[in-house]
Amino acid sequence: NKRAHVRSQIKKLRDKAGRANNQLKIRREHILQDSYNQLRMRSVAELRGKLSIAFVNEEGVDGGGLIREWFTILAREIFNPNIALFELSHDKGCYQPNPNSIINEEHLPYFRFVGRLVAKALFDDILLSAYFTRPIYKHMLGMPLTYDDMEGVDPDYYKSLKWMLENSIEGVFEYTFSETTSFFGETQVHDLIENGRNVPVTDENKFDYVNLVTAYRMTNAVKDQVAAFVKGFEEIIPRETISILNAAEL
Repeated sequence: NKRAHVRSQIKKLRDKAGRANNQLKIRREHILQDSYNQLRMRSVAELRGKLSIAFVNEEGVDGGGLIREWFTILAREIFNPNIALFELSHDKGCYQPNPNSIINEEHLPYFRFVGRLVAKALFDDILLSAYFTRPIYKHMLGMPLTYDDMEGVDPDYYKSLKWMLENSIEGVFEYTFSETTSFFGETQVHDLIENGRNVPVTDENKFDYVNLVTAYRMTNAVKDQVAAFVKGFEEIIPRETISILNAAEL
């Protein structure tokens, strides 16, 4: 019933957009760059309308097959770890924004482009062979995150945090209110609170630590990437269209 409701809302958006056909001319060997350059120049109305694909130097009329092939190949490029936009979660099952995507100066416009692309796939009922971690769906719905959401991002790390909360850590762990990350071989320390690298985690403050470190990993470290992705998605499909769903349903 919820899916039918979302589909009916999307149909209303499609009907308002009209039936104009917008063709993208794509070089197969430059599918990501060409798609990015052409889609970001399109208006919301154009993207909600009918898209067709023409691969340069290839004959063929897009009767629906080419657009699906384009989505498939493009998704493969976008989620390629070498592009550094997304990375696989620790269980290798879902994608999440790569905190090091900043290596590409245009990474935020690219995340907005991916948000538009995902929304267009949903808009046109086309399956993308990629799943996101639960925090991404929660961000799309504007729902608050909890440390339990860490389970879908890094199950082993989540288990260690859960153990920490349920047992005394005195003499077991020597954590501080900081998080260490690696940026292309360079180790960086991020304070979770002021001067956090010098504040030890104890049984008294461990709940604060768990909330802060999971918020950093799931949100703060990639907040700009997530914001750009959500912005692109909402340009095509407003949040209220999907608000009836929870994260798992989305």
